[in-house]
Amino acid sequence: MQYKVDSYTLEYIENEDKYYISFKDSANNECKIEIDKEIFDTYMKSKQAYVKIKNETSRHIEHLSLTDEDIHKRAINQEESVEETVINNIQKEKMNKALQTLTDAQYRRIDLHIVNEITIKDIARICGVGVSTVSRAINNHPDINPVTKKAIMETIEKYGYIPNNSARNLKRTDAKCIAILVKGLTNPFFANMIRIIEEAVEKKHYSLVLRHVEFMEDEVEVALQLVKEKRLRGIVFLGGYFHHSEDKLAKINVPFVLATAGCIPENMNRSSYSSFTVDDEKEGYRMTRHLIDQGHKKIAILAAEMSDMSVGHLRLMGYKRALAEAGIALDEELICPMDDNIEYYSMENGYVVTQRLLEKRSDVTAIFAISDVLAVGACRAIKDKGMMIPKDIAVAGYDGIDMSKYYNPSISTIKQPVDNIAKDSIKLLFDIIAKKQEHQHKVYESELLVRESTSFENKSN
Repeated sequence: MQYKVDSYTLEYIENEDKYYISFKDSANNECKIEIDKEIFDTYMKSKQAYVKIKNETSRHIEHLSLTDEDIHKRAINQEESVEETVINNIQKEKMNKALQTLTDAQYRRIDLHIVNEITIKDIARICGVGVSTVSRAINNHPDINPVTKKAIMETIEKYGYIPNNSARNLKRTDAKCIAILVKGLTNPFFANMIRIIEEAVEKKHYSLVLRHVEFMEDEVEVALQLVKEKRLRGIVFLGGYFHHSEDKLAKINVPFVLATAGCIPENMNRSSYSSFTVDDEKEGYRMTRHLIDQGHKKIAILAAEMSDMSVGHLRLMGYKRALAEAGIALDEELICPMDDNIEYYSMENGYVVTQRLLEKRSDVTAIFAISDVLAVGACRAIKDKGMMIPKDIAVAGYDGIDMSKYYNPSISTIKQPVDNIAKDSIKLLFDIIAKKQEHQHKVYESELLVRESTSFENKSN
């Protein structure tokens, strides 16, 4: 049984239960490739849908003269796209598995015709406008009718068009891609973790996407876009809020691991993701307790801004609990959020916030910075004020980065086992991708490192 589709012939031999695709190569030689049923069915359905779209839209070449209302109506009432047919109606996992049986040359030829994504020209034809009009809509150009723009953007969303050249014409290697999403890329705390994950990804012959997520940016939205653009196999989140609904997290349709992330909703289905972290509330308590045991009562904290619901929030909760248990009244003025006009978790932010603190409060005897980079900035501000560490003010950090050890004076800190977290995170992710493991959750013990910045005789003030 044979079916002619474009320059390709699909053949099914019933008595052998085998499927083939035949075509002529560039030298006009006849070529024939055995394919899986999933590929055969997908090719048939996708091509039929695509032809249907082309036939539907070709009748409307005159659309340029239509009203905005007409354009809008047609934009939201089009037939299902190739992308929708392939992705929504065929199980993606089955499709990928079938494609993996092909050689690279076979894959490239078939992939070009099976899963070729809708183009900007297709969007223009569907909406009955020119390519330049679509481009203006995508780039938010002011010189475009709002109704037309709305119709175009709705069509883009409906058909899953990705206005990104790097996201189109994906090769086979793109299907073996892992992403690292980092909340705070400039923080040296993440440097070694990224290196370890990168090495593991290379050993598996995967490609790596490293994406910085801005402090106020939604990491889940970023992840969803990357999954769509890069066809990711898995994601490692470094840092982040994850104060999201279970429904929203469920939209991430690839395995993901949360490493050093804070405030994961307790009611979230723990079988749908993995987490590797420390108990930040407990460790925030531990460091504050250390300062209290040194005799300090006026302890300031360089904290995250108040809307933060991640690790910064948890460390602040630990600080508050330690004060309460010690019978020390909470002084709200000593809670010093980072400056939102300066890069978060930076030495500059620690410096500026500490300067402001010292200008208005001369009674502070200790500062707990919720990261080591903030602590380094705090130390510099104290020295510039002509004060000594720890004689005048003690300083404690958090994270255990190398900088805290080699700064003068060396900074007391909570050392997180970042190497183990990174190794375990990426190993488990690959095991889940290979279906060797289920999702896991692990809380690591940290280490309190008492150094020069807090080590001195107890104070009685």
